[in-house]
Amino acid sequence: METNRIGKIEFRLTKSLGRNPRDYVEIVFWYPNHYYGNEDQYKKDGEWYLPKEGPAAYRIHEGCFKNPESCYTLATIEIKEEPDIISVGLRPFELAAKDRADFEAIVRLAYEYTINLWKEQNDY
Repeated sequence: METNRIGKIEFRLTKSLGRNPRDYVEIVFWYPNHYYGNEDQYKKDGEWYLPKEGPAAYRIHEGCFKNPESCYTLATIEIKEEPDIISVGLRPFELAAKDRADFEAIVRLAYEYTINLWKEQNDY
């Protein structure tokens, strides 16, 4: 599957835990990863990083430093003949105006993709 991204919004086969990627697409919001390239601000402890000063009230996995962007899921769409979008709470409705417009455009693309994929999977 090619990347389907407009601005900060993308749809892709799901990578979320507990979901079969053959059954769902997810719509995600990308944002800058403030951990990227900042390992030197923390002390390494195995595969984890801890604050250099103060109590270790939290720890950050080394994987969090590897990508310039992070994302979270806005909605999922089940791959079926007549798909329905399922939002993650109010996340899609709390987007800035530009991101909301991009979200709506991506939803249209994702619906088209899921319907076509369902037809292919079911020899329709």
